[in-house]
Amino acid sequence: SEGGVRGLESKLGRHKLYVDVGSNLGLNALAVKFLYPETAILAIEPASPSWLMQGLNFQCNLSPEENSIVKSILAGVGQKDNHMAKVMWRPKSTTSTRAWTPKELHQDGDVELVVRLRKLRGILAEGMPDDLPYDTPVSVMNVDCEGCEYDLVPSLTDADFRSVGTMTGEIHWGYIPYEKKPSSDRAARTHERMCRHEKFARTAKECCAFPDLTVKTGDDEDLSEDGARTVRELAGELCDGFEGWASTQHLFDIDNDYGWLELSSEAQAWR
Repeated sequence: SEGGVRGLESKLGRHKLYVDVGSNLGLNALAVKFLYPETAILAIEPASPSWLMQGLNFQCNLSPEENSIVKSILAGVGQKDNHMAKVMWRPKSTTSTRAWTPKELHQDGDVELVVRLRKLRGILAEGMPDDLPYDTPVSVMNVDCEGCEYDLVPSLTDADFRSVGTMTGEIHWGYIPYEKKPSSDRAARTHERMCRHEKFARTAKECCAFPDLTVKTGDDEDLSEDGARTVRELAGELCDGFEGWASTQHLFDIDNDYGWLELSSEAQAWR
């Protein structure tokens, strides 16, 4: 599958775990539950208002039996436990929750929230559905958390990263303002890992920095249907003009995490 929740029949089902990082109101998790009813689901959401509404969605749309294998955790995913971050939560657009809203795009009614960050391993241990052992690998991980991939992905050990069967979601480097971008080193470590998965190799311009990277594709996670195995073959025309895009987006020239780690939900010019 190139994205979304369809086409995952061989990856989800009984004794399989779907993890949704940045689960918002829970709609993606509900779609997975309806398409693959026996799949265990762990939904992770950092913004408390969205998390509360997510819980209501689960209670209203799932039976008690279904709810027993759907777990909802209030937390942001970070590199260390019990750190905190600030995010902007917008009641009119809950999918806009992020830590890098440009100051000029601030709207009346926006709420700055302080969220607790936790390491993924601890969240998995707490939220593992009751019918699965604690060491159950993640079959599919959806990472659509408005930039938290730059905390989550580098924090995984090689073994933990390799245990994730399929990764879907979005990469946000091109959206994050310059003042809030993480370091280029952090970006490279994040992108190199995520671009090993087909969804990103086909759709994320950031992956064009690794044209010869071998990609996990297809049901056997080795070859895709068209036989392509590298970012260059899968991305095709997506990589046209990559050098100019990389320069404009400062992909290779940010030497520290100053802006990224700043405890603020707004991006403000400082250079």
